[in-house]
Amino acid sequence: MTDAEKALEAARTEGRTSALSEVGMDLVNAEMAIQAATAGVKLPDTQYLNMTGFLGEDGRPNKDAVKTFVESLPKAQTTEFTPLQGAGKQTGGAPSMDSMDPSVLADFIADGSYL
Repeated sequence: MTDAEKALEAARTEGRTSALSEVGMDLVNAEMAIQAATAGVKLPDTQYLNMTGFLGEDGRPNKDAVKTFVESLPKAQTTEFTPLQGAGKQTGGAPSMDSMDPSVLADFIADGSYL
């Protein structure tokens, strides 16, 4: 390899490293968001995190470090509320009224089904 070829290769490597260092944090944020969404956890505010710890030596996200961090986050807890009586449509109990036609209502009441 001549000196010119070596200089060209060094310039390419420096350019690649520079470009990855500029977009590296965005790639780390994207990787964290993907893994957190997959794991069903909520990420903390990233301004409080040292994001450089999640970069690999090549300037790309270290997926293992991101995965370890995401797995350490607490899972979202789902709270199941008990159904409330009287809230919303209730099924069962009284027979259903399919029509509000006065003659149908009169027949319904006359049969004693309503009261």
